Amino acid sequence: MATSGTIQEAIRTGYRMQIAWTVDSQSVANNTSSVTAKVQLVSTGSSYTINSSATKSGSLTINGTKYTFTFSAALSGNQTKTIFQKTVTVSHASDGSKTCAFSATAGINVTLSGTYYGNVTASGNGTFDTIARASTISSVTASVAINGTNECAVSISRKSSAFTHTVVWKLGSYSKTTTGAGTSATYAIPLSWINAMPSATTGTGTVTVTTYNGSTKIGSAVSKSFKVTVPASVVPTISAVSLSEAVSGLSAQFGAYVQNKSQLAVSVTAAGVYSSTIKAYKTTIDGANYTAKSFTSGVLKNSGSRTVTITVTDTRGRTATTTRTVNVTDYAAPKITLFNAYRVNAAGEEDYNGTFVKCLYAWAVSPVGNKNANAYVFERKLKTETEWEAVASGNAYTFNSNRVFTQTFSTESSYDLRLSITDYFGAVRASAEIPTAFTLIDFNASGKGVAFGKVSEVENGMEIDMPLSINQYVYMGGVKKSNEEKDIYFQTTGDAPNVHNCKLYGASGDSVTSIGCWDTARSHGIWRYLTGTQNLVFDANVKVTRANGGDEFITSKAVTHGSRTGRAQFSNGLLIQWGVETITPVKDTPTAKAVTFPVSYTSVPMVLTSAITTVPGSSVTGNAPANITVTGFDAYVTRNGTTNTSVGWVAIGYKA
Repeated sequence: MATSGTIQEAIRTGYRMQIAWTVDSQSVANNTSSVTAKVQLVSTGSSYTINSSATKSGSLTINGTKYTFTFSAALSGNQTKTIFQKTVTVSHASDGSKTCAFSATAGINVTLSGTYYGNVTASGNGTFDTIARASTISSVTASVAINGTNECAVSISRKSSAFTHTVVWKLGSYSKTTTGAGTSATYAIPLSWINAMPSATTGTGTVTVTTYNGSTKIGSAVSKSFKVTVPASVVPTISAVSLSEAVSGLSAQFGAYVQNKSQLAVSVTAAGVYSSTIKAYKTTIDGANYTAKSFTSGVLKNSGSRTVTITVTDTRGRTATTTRTVNVTDYAAPKITLFNAYRVNAAGEEDYNGTFVKCLYAWAVSPVGNKNANAYVFERKLKTETEWEAVASGNAYTFNSNRVFTQTFSTESSYDLRLSITDYFGAVRASAEIPTAFTLIDFNASGKGVAFGKVSEVENGMEIDMPLSINQYVYMGGVKKSNEEKDIYFQTTGDAPNVHNCKLYGASGDSVTSIGCWDTARSHGIWRYLTGTQNLVFDANVKVTRANGGDEFITSKAVTHGSRTGRAQFSNGLLIQWGVETITPVKDTPTAKAVTFPVSYTSVPMVLTSAITTVPGSSVTGNAPANITVTGFDAYVTRNGTTNTSVGWVAIGYKA
């Protein structure tokens, strides 16, 4: 690099032409140089002269621009003669460097020592001093955890000590500008800048440095990025959790939560921080998860101090958790554990012919802090009547005793005796039968009835109140006397805790069924045996299980099926569902379609997918399930085009 130079071209011995250039000045602001170039004829000795009075012509090209001129070729010995001079402004490259091209042609058109010379040309380059340009960023803090005090520092490499810089830190719509910086600058990123990342915990900021010489901008601004992170302490907030009794009347009655009866009305108030929002709620109560902001829980199945755990997740994926404790008071439905009755005499001694009744009983009612209702009543009625008569009543949470009722019971009639226990939520009953007085054989006054072991009460029929042993065959309807249906009934009283009313029937001769069992109380079949096909058939309303819930594969619901779709649920909880979805893929991109299960699972199932295609591995390069929940999943397919693609799926899981 230089501020001047000479480009020479020899004409012959003693003569040359040259271009002498000089950088007169440089403008930092404009990134230019003022350059003067002279075209000269030079004599290198006293004897080397040129005698010529004619006007000649020539040209000078500086940095690509050509200038023409005229001159006289006359030259004295040892003379350096300037035949043309031009001053121009030359622009430098963006980095401030410049190599300038010079060329000159002079038509001297003279004869020297017998040789004619016409045009003489000289050309070459001049490298100017570099003009200081825009500064560069030598380093910037790689990562800043935003907490209001952590700084982002930038180091600046400047080309001139006279330069200053404007530094701008920027993240999203937030920015900070510092002016007059020298070789470095720092800025503590404020917490408010986290607002620029409502859905992320990291982001990318930029530092931009602009160079100035005084008030003049030098070159172009330069930038570098830096990473910003949201501190782990920035999490959503749970400001309030409302828990209250959801079942009407319980709070007023008990002032407490009641096991197996209370439900919680839950409302969660939560908010994101620094522009995040709450995207998910999770409340865990007695092992069950609820995902709504406000909801009513299932019944509280466990007593004692119960922990309610509330977790919220914001759009940054950050969570906040809090707990609440609810105290659940023990409760179980009223239970009668003992209820027997028999005839006694006036002294309270057991007597088949006694006219009094002695009752043995035991029951329990949950006190629920002594706020539960409790009442008992003993009632009787004639076996043949429908109206009940109270014989004793009172209040007690528990009782385990016996009593002889003051009322008399005719030995000529049988009675139903009933105990009812009532609390706030309902009642439970137990019953017993008081037979007539014992007599081995008693004939009814109608002449059409007979009883064994009791007094006859049925005018037209037989009653047996003794153990019965039969040593020969019993034929319903007699010995093949008709083809009509023959029935045997198994019944409880209508007020029994578990009412049973079933019949075992021998079907008519016109039916393919030979024997079956019918639920009379609910009017549907239980099972039947088909003689011809030797099939044992279970009714569709019956759930068949082993040991109250085994592992056998017996469907508990109707199998639903269609063309490549359907479902089947088994009595042990196994639920299998299948189907086909059509997906229009984005070329060479995994493309998803949301699939909703026809029946929701209790726990997350296993899901398998398969693309239905003749071009697997070539056009169709992949398929898979993702985001599997109890209610559905996303079916993905990848294809090298946009042709509609069928994806079959199978889900296997548990349904309570």
